Amino acid sequence: ILMVRRPGTLSNPQFWAEDGVVYFQNQVVFGLWGTIFKLHGGYVTVLQRLIAAFAGLFSPRFAPLLYTVGGGVIGALCCTIFFLPWFRHIIRSDALRLSCCVLMATAIYSRELVGNLVNTQWFVLVAGILLVFRDVPKAPGRRKWQMAACWAGLGATAAPTMPLLLIVMPFS
Repeated sequence: ILMVRRPGTLSNPQFWAEDGVVYFQNQVVFGLWGTIFKLHGGYVTVLQRLIAAFAGLFSPRFAPLLYTVGGGVIGALCCTIFFLPWFRHIIRSDALRLSCCVLMATAIYSRELVGNLVNTQWFVLVAGILLVFRDVPKAPGRRKWQMAACWAGLGATAAPTMPLLLIVMPFS
């Protein structure tokens, strides 16, 4: 739904704002390890830099397309996360949760937010807040430790991408 709302996203991919002048350029000049924790605008953009590093594995002519697809996939995942069973304690009806996900994908102003790396942080913010309040299933012994490590890794990647998530971290 997100990508259809912005025609030309896949047929004519282009860098948007800092996609080219910051993420692409830094990836070409410094590589992943030189930029992964480099500040931009006063905060660390780990998620965007990881996608830039992935795109760096391919020819530079594919970079705008890979950035667009990466931004679209992140946006889509963040819009659909509320449909997971973890959120039945908030809204029991699967149909109503699905409606909320569709509403989020259709109500967002798509011209600047969809299909670019720069603005994926806003989608990550919504998903991050939801994940803080997820219903955590009980896991046995060793699996419990593995799940905790997985969530800690996800939080360590997402939180620096959107500084507002640091506010909700104590709740998790």
